[in-house]
Amino acid sequence: MAACSLCIALAFARQSRAQDTSVRIEYRAPEGCPDQAAFFEEVGSRMRRARFAAPDEIARTVRVTIGAEPENRYRARVEFTDVDGRKVSREVVGENCDEAADGIALITALAVDARAKAAETGAVPPRTKPGSRPATEPQSTEPQRRAPKRRAAEAVWHLDAGLELFATSAAAPEALFGIAGFAGAGLGSTGPSFRLMVAHAPSSRVELGAERAQFQLTFGRAEACPFSVALSDRFAVEPCAAMDVGQLVGKGQRSAVITEPETAKVLWLCPTALGRLRLNLGEVLLFEVEAEIGAPLKQQKFFLKEEQVYEIPAVRFGAAFGVGFRFQ
Repeated sequence: MAACSLCIALAFARQSRAQDTSVRIEYRAPEGCPDQAAFFEEVGSRMRRARFAAPDEIARTVRVTIGAEPENRYRARVEFTDVDGRKVSREVVGENCDEAADGIALITALAVDARAKAAETGAVPPRTKPGSRPATEPQSTEPQRRAPKRRAAEAVWHLDAGLELFATSAAAPEALFGIAGFAGAGLGSTGPSFRLMVAHAPSSRVELGAERAQFQLTFGRAEACPFSVALSDRFAVEPCAAMDVGQLVGKGQRSAVITEPETAKVLWLCPTALGRLRLNLGEVLLFEVEAEIGAPLKQQKFFLKEEQVYEIPAVRFGAAFGVGFRFQ
């Protein structure tokens, strides 16, 4: 009878030890976060003593959940039984879901390894007094800022579309104001991006001494930005190069002096360099401010009654404010 009792005790000890060295993880996260396979890979790469349990194996269960929070942050939580039998939970807050998942994966691996180590040595750490904290317990609920390992090299394309209001010199004796629509694509948050734009600055009447004229500019733009520089979680700066192709129209207005006004149409070719400051609000909304400088390739002259009234200069300056949407 005593021998049987000893056998039962040994079997129970082996079963308990097996439970302590193997783990089963229940993982829940919203769309856009690392999936279950990716999270298990992160935990498994950090475990040194524990292992994942087989489907039919009795094992300790660790529950991991990730949820979205205001201001585009994520909170990850892990719940498990500590080495001295207490129910324990830990939380991590990240600026994005990858960061939160990376932090909670580290805590999960440390927790299951601690229980596996205790099972291997047969040592159980002393219970702590109520309100105290074990020395090996993770001290911070928020991990150090670092780039997520799993998706650091992954490229995620996004599409941008929106409108902007712009002002430009050089197309007329006075600044022209117009509206433009744009659509583009980019690679990741700091990778290259490309954009196409159609812009129109409607007719603006200009006083030229006793005469009057109207100028209007319509052009398309192809733009390339090789990289972006993140100033913070929401602000970024990107340098870009563009080529504007369109038409500049100058038209005299009928007056007592000009009875038969003429219209001049000029091909507008202008390579442009620009800098863009972008503000991301949430996941979708964008606000942009631009400053640009260009070099019109045709310094066309405009005449009224055979008298020159304007010549396109060799340098152009411009500015724009835009609102857009980003889709991933």
